[in-house]
Amino acid sequence: MKKIFTLLASALFAVTVSAESYTGALKVTVNGITTDAGNANVEMTPNGDGTCNFSLKNFMFVEGGQQMPVGTINLTNIPYDKASAVAVFTGDQDLTIADGDDPSVPFWMGSMLGEMPIFIQGSTYNGKMKAVILIDANKNNLGVIKVLFGENADEVGQIPNSGFEKYHKAGSIDEANAWHSFGSCDGKFASMVKGTAHTEAVKDVCPGTTGTTSLRIFSTSILGISANGTVTTGRMSAGSVSATDKSNHAYLDMSKTDVDGNGDPFYAALTAFPDSIGVWMKYNPGKSGLKASISAVITDGTYYQDPEDKTYNNVVAKASNTNIEENGGSWQYVTVPFDYASYEKPEGQEIAGRAMLVTMSTCATPGGGTGNDNLYVDDLRLIYNYKPQALVYNGVAFADFATDKFEYTLTGVDKFDEDFLTAVVPSDEYDESKVVVEDEENPGNGTVYYTLISGDFQNTVTYTIHYAGTTGINGVENTKSNGVAGIYDLSGRRVSMNAGQHGVFIIRTADGKTYKVNK
Repeated sequence: MKKIFTLLASALFAVTVSAESYTGALKVTVNGITTDAGNANVEMTPNGDGTCNFSLKNFMFVEGGQQMPVGTINLTNIPYDKASAVAVFTGDQDLTIADGDDPSVPFWMGSMLGEMPIFIQGSTYNGKMKAVILIDANKNNLGVIKVLFGENADEVGQIPNSGFEKYHKAGSIDEANAWHSFGSCDGKFASMVKGTAHTEAVKDVCPGTTGTTSLRIFSTSILGISANGTVTTGRMSAGSVSATDKSNHAYLDMSKTDVDGNGDPFYAALTAFPDSIGVWMKYNPGKSGLKASISAVITDGTYYQDPEDKTYNNVVAKASNTNIEENGGSWQYVTVPFDYASYEKPEGQEIAGRAMLVTMSTCATPGGGTGNDNLYVDDLRLIYNYKPQALVYNGVAFADFATDKFEYTLTGVDKFDEDFLTAVVPSDEYDESKVVVEDEENPGNGTVYYTLISGDFQNTVTYTIHYAGTTGINGVENTKSNGVAGIYDLSGRRVSMNAGQHGVFIIRTADGKTYKVNK
C-alpha cells in the first residue's frame, strides 16, 4: 500500500497496554455468499512500538449449509496507530490458522488449509472495534474469504454514515451521524447560529440507492446576511458576523476530546488512502450562476481548517471541486480525484495521514449565495482503484487481457517466477496476493491465483493463470528405452491419460519419436 502506515512505526502515539477484548457480530462471505456467523471474541494488544497483535478466536463459518470450524487467527506485529481516541490498524501476513480451543468442536480445519495470505484493516473507538479480514483461500477452492467483524464493519476505509441514513440531535437540530453543521458549532458567535437548522433528512434519494433518505443542506439568512448551508466531518466554527471572515470555517483536531450528540468525535479517522471521492448531489440554488462545493483534505490529524487561514504543512492530499452546477435540478454523480503529488514532502520529512476533513456547501463562495439555496447529498463513497488495466509477465502484457476475463494460460515458461507477474492498476493504493499451486505430476506446470485488493480491503478481484513450462513435448527426458516418455494434450501440456479419457493426444517415446493418438 502506498501511504498507509509507512510512517507509523514509531512509539510517538503508541502506549504499551494490556490486551483489549472486543465482542462483535461476524459476517462471512465465501464464494459470493454472505452469512451471519454469530458473535465472536477478539483480542488486540498494542505492543508499544507502533504495532499490535490481533487474535480472532474459534472462527467458524457456514459453507454449503455446513458449519466449518476454522480455528484461531493470530496476527502479530500489525502496524497500529493511536493518534487520538481512535486507533487504526492494517497489515497482512502469511500464516497457518491455529486450532481453536473450544472443547465442543471435534476438529479444526485451519491447520489443514495450510499457510494462507491474510489481510486485516480496522479501527477501535469507545470500546468498540470494526474490522475487515481477508483470507486468500484460493488454493483450497474457497476463493477470498471476507470476514466483517463488529458494527458497521462495511464502513472500514469509508466515511461513516456516508449514505446519510442515521441521525442524532444537535440541540433541537437533526444532524447526520458523523457529519456536523452549525447546530454543533463552536466559536465566538456559536450561540447566535446554533439554533438555526441548516440540515435535515429527506426522502428524496439518488438513483440506484438502497437507502431511504438523503441529507438536504440549505442556506439561511441571519440578520440579513446569507449563511451558506454547510456540513463537515469536522466541526464548524462561527467566529465572525462577516460571512467572508475565515474565522468561520470547518476544522479538525484529533487532540480534542469533544464528541457530538451521538458520542462521535469531530473528525473522520483514516484507515486507507483513496484515489478519489464520489457523491450524488442535487443542487437547487436560489438564483442561476451559483456553484456548490465539496472539499476533502487528508491530514496528519493536527489542527487544520477549511478555508485555510494560512499555509498548512500537515496536508497529505486534497480533493476539491468548487464548480458544481445546477444540472437542471437533477441528481448528478460528482467525482473528484485526490491530489497527492502536490503535497509530497522531501525524503525524511514525510508525514502520516491520520484523518480526513470533508466539507460540502451550498455555495462555493462564503456569503455569496442566497437564503434559499438547497444542496441534496447521498451515497458518498471514497473510491479505491484496484481493477487492473493489464496483466504482465516478464515484461510482456497478456494479449487477450480483459478486466472481466478471469482465467488465462501462460505457455513457454521456463520456470514460473511470481515476481515476474504484475498488474497495471491506475493507482498505487492497492494490495495484492499471489498464491502459486504447483502441479506435482507435471513439474514446471501449475496455477497461480492473482488477487488485487482495494485500498479499504472491501473489494477484491482474482485472476486464475495456468502456466506451462517448456518441458513439454520438446523437453521430455529419455527415461526408458523404447518406452513412453510422456503424454501431452494439443497445447503441449503433460497429462495422465486415463482409461476412460477421450480426445487427441501426442505421445513421445524414449527414442525421441512422437505419435498422434485419437482416443
